[in-house]
Amino acid sequence: NNKYWLFSTNSKNKMADHELNIFYSDQLKGPWIAHRQNPVITSIKSARPAGSFIKIGDKIIRPSQNSGHTYGGSIMLNEIIELNENTYVEKINDTISSNDLKPSGAIGIHTISNFGNSTLIDGKFTGFKIGKIYF
Repeated sequence: NNKYWLFSTNSKNKMADHELNIFYSDQLKGPWIAHRQNPVITSIKSARPAGSFIKIGDKIIRPSQNSGHTYGGSIMLNEIIELNENTYVEKINDTISSNDLKPSGAIGIHTISNFGNSTLIDGKFTGFKIGKIYF
């Protein structure tokens, strides 16, 4: 709707991973205005961003990190239902867990981003090997 939207957490806040804030502007360089409902989400399970937004048909999906059990425990796929200067509403559509990754062995997941026809998903491992080097 001819606005720029910025979704973020605030690293200066003790609850940075728990609170999602939105800012909007008519111009990319600002001025940026805080959304009236900030923080729009307060939850360790869905506030922290987890990659680029995904557009599927008319739906806009906001990936978020679910760190309720462990950092990078899973990714929540949140459908944005309403977004304007006064209101923000989303609902959880699906979850991606480390069990969904192949090959298995991942103990966490926290980012999904699309790049044209490709999708990047990162996994968390307790240790891994590249050639003869163990991490």
